[in-house]
Amino acid sequence: AVVLDVTLPDISGTVVFEMIRGEWPNLPIVISTGQMCDPSIFALGRQPHTEFLMKPYASKELLERIGRIVAD
Repeated sequence: AVVLDVTLPDISGTVVFEMIRGEWPNLPIVISTGQMCDPSIFALGRQPHTEFLMKPYASKELLERIGRIVAD
C-alpha cells in the first residue's frame, strides 16, 4: 500500500497518483492531505483501491483505511 500526501514540493500528488496507477493499477493507495483541496483530489479517493484521509489522523484510522482497500 502507498500513503500519498498530495502536497509535495516538486511534483503534484495527482501526477504521482496517476503514475502509480499507470504502473500498478490495483495497488492500494491512501491519499492524504492536511489542507482543504480542490474537488478533483477528493474524486481520486473514490477510485477503486483508493481511500482519502484528512490529516491529522490516528494510526488506527490509517490502518482501517488500508484494511478496507486491501479487502476490495
